Order: sequence, then C-alpha cells, then structure tokens
Amino acid sequence: MSASNVGIGSRSNGPVDFWHGQIGFLYFDDEYIDFSQESNRLKFIDGLGNPRYIGQNGELPTGSAPLIYMPFKDGNTLGYNAG
Repeated sequence: MSASNVGIGSRSNGPVDFWHGQIGFLYFDDEYIDFSQESNRLKFIDGLGNPRYIGQNGELPTGSAPLIYMPFKDGNTLGYNAG
C-alpha cells in the first residue's frame, strides 16, 4: 500500500489480501493510552473482549473526542468520522 492508499481490514501484497475478522470500531487519537493497564483496556472493551459503547463521538474513555472515531454501526455509514 502506498501512503495515499489506506485500507482498514485489508493489506496489499500483490493481490489484495483481506483480513477475515471483525472490527468493532476504529479509534485514533494523539493522546497516549497505556493499554498494558487492564483498567485502560476496559474503557474500550468489556471483560469478554466485546466493544463497549464509548459515547456518541468517542469521548467517554478519555473525556474528549478523538481525532478519528468510526463506530461502523451499519453499512451506510462506514466512512463516517464521529470524532
């Protein structure tokens, strides 16, 4: 992939190689979050590893909206940035 072509859930090594998994939401911010601490991880996922509700614009884990928060709620809003 070039710097101008970004894929979420896929990578390009010759033919496109899709990742066969699930993405709960995409959260990107320039604030440091130490995910080695369980208390920080549990702000984003529950004890079973399922995504938590983190607010309308992703503000609940840190108190402010991230740069990018894509909740992927349905197929019609896949490119929507709520952050």
